Amino acid sequence: MHFQSVFLITVAGYKEQRSSSLIITLGIITAVRDAHCEDGDRNSSEHHHMSTLDQPENAGGELKDGQHHYEGAVVILDAGAQYGKVIDRRVRELFVQSEIFPLETPAFAIREQGFRAIIISGGPNSVYAEDAPWFDPAIFTIGKPVLGICYGMQMMNKVFGGTVHKKSVREDGVFSITLDNTCSLFRGLQKEELVLLTHGDSVDKVADGFKVVAQSGNIIAGIANESKKLYGAQFHPEVSLTVNGKLILKNFLYDIAGCSGTFTVENRERQCIQDIKDRVGSSKVLVLLSGGVDSTVCTALLNRALNREQVIAVHIDNGFMRKRESQSVEEALRKLGIHVKVVNAAHSFYNGTTTLPISDEDRTPRKRISKTLNMTTSPEEKRKIIGDTFVKIANEVIGEMNLKPEEVFLAQGTLRPDLIESASLVASGKAEVIKTHHNDTELIRKLREEGKVIEPLKDFHKDEVRVLGRELGLPEELVSRHPFPGPGLAIRVICAEEPYVCKDFPETNNILKIVADFSASVKKEPPTDVTPTFLTTGVLSTLRQADFEAHNILRESGYAGKISQMPIILTPLHFDRDPLQKQPSCQRSVVIRPFITSDFMTGIAATPGNEVPEEVVLKMVAEIKKIPGISRVMYDLTSKPPGTTEWE
Repeated sequence: MHFQSVFLITVAGYKEQRSSSLIITLGIITAVRDAHCEDGDRNSSEHHHMSTLDQPENAGGELKDGQHHYEGAVVILDAGAQYGKVIDRRVRELFVQSEIFPLETPAFAIREQGFRAIIISGGPNSVYAEDAPWFDPAIFTIGKPVLGICYGMQMMNKVFGGTVHKKSVREDGVFSITLDNTCSLFRGLQKEELVLLTHGDSVDKVADGFKVVAQSGNIIAGIANESKKLYGAQFHPEVSLTVNGKLILKNFLYDIAGCSGTFTVENRERQCIQDIKDRVGSSKVLVLLSGGVDSTVCTALLNRALNREQVIAVHIDNGFMRKRESQSVEEALRKLGIHVKVVNAAHSFYNGTTTLPISDEDRTPRKRISKTLNMTTSPEEKRKIIGDTFVKIANEVIGEMNLKPEEVFLAQGTLRPDLIESASLVASGKAEVIKTHHNDTELIRKLREEGKVIEPLKDFHKDEVRVLGRELGLPEELVSRHPFPGPGLAIRVICAEEPYVCKDFPETNNILKIVADFSASVKKEPPTDVTPTFLTTGVLSTLRQADFEAHNILRESGYAGKISQMPIILTPLHFDRDPLQKQPSCQRSVVIRPFITSDFMTGIAATPGNEVPEEVVLKMVAEIKKIPGISRVMYDLTSKPPGTTEWE
């Protein structure tokens, strides 16, 4: 685990003299977070990272046999730094098929596969560095339109005889640049646009045949050779911080490259259904339903493709689900004619144990039995107990069904970003860090080894899965549900027995004295009282109700679609306890964390009064405060980085 200071405001009410302002108090607390737990969706649970056995067929540059397989599509050559994933999503939002291949993909392979255009992503390298990644310069001369972004523009300029130098000033952030909007790439834009720039190297001498079409002060921000349809952008049109970036990509895809825009969810659904039929035949398919959007849509798609008796849907309720979540998934799928076997295993999870090393320092194979889950405070131990208990129960359930590996496939709700990430790790020689799916039972391991895992959603991004879910007849409240981690509410309860201050707490305090004027702006209230808190039914019921009230209000306000995720966390902190009464700490505090992101790699907190109205936040606070045992409601303003989406 690692420790991270989290900046919180406590929402206390309206000021008397200014009804539109919030009274806030600043409490600095140290939250235990699991360094390995990031993320948000069955982002952490339905993000099914693959072992090397599960590599996608065409992610990471494995070109398929047969010419013109990608007729009309765009190839994204990935120079690293995760930009490829974001470009891929933006291109597909414009209904154009895109595939990500490594930067070193040969030009002849791109031509033979029938790609219509090439986009080169940004990357962390310098084009003049000794370790600069290799690429085939012929990609610029095979007659395909090319858009080079950031590092891609510098590559293009260097190949045609221009120069790139490291400037004394880096550009990192949103800048206003001037554009030549007679250039095909920038048609329809203003002469000045806000864009995201992140670079230290810049184009110095422009290559022969190219002209400057965008500038950031004296720094070249765009080049073009219109006759050869070669374009470079030093900025990032794929990110939302570039205000009209989507229009720039649309100009390139439609006006310059001549793409058709037929890559719609509806058309792709038909192909998915055919692929499932061809692969599965008359076999059965097992789906372990988590209750999240991805596995539910996956099950509905299988149901449309196959006969009803072929789909075996199992949902193991671990006792950490949101209010009525298991029932709503079961009801929605029943309406589609799918029977879900629900296993109520809450008691088994609460009392589950696992084996652990004797101590952190002990390097021998000796093990000890952990405490039961409902008496455990360590985030890592909680996760391990939940994972091991799941495997044990899943093995029991599958055993009762007498399923044989030769007669069954396993379906997983893996999404495209997971495959892109896994494939790029494989391609870069880092396959050892790829995780296998966390639902790792004996049968599932056997099916994976035999290649009998199907991933019907592997070509879809999250927003596309929601569109597909609506088309399949799933209710809106289910398909628009925010991401939710696999261990559920268990990692949103900060468990503790006694007060604890980590070693960097004084340092954090000193930093805060620099970044905030406490005396003028906020009231500093380090909490001192900790209520013993474990994963018991009472504690979980309190959090479940707080989560329900907060999300209900957000949904009714119409702002749920503007917030990517809103974890509600229960902390063991009891504020304002009267020490004279000599009563033990008995209350807990709730944290609201509305988070905005397009990719879950980075993001910002939703600020009251900006991204979410103050009155909506205050209504959440009022309803949560009605729940017995709540001491205070706080609001997490930490961005990512340095924070993470979840607290544990």
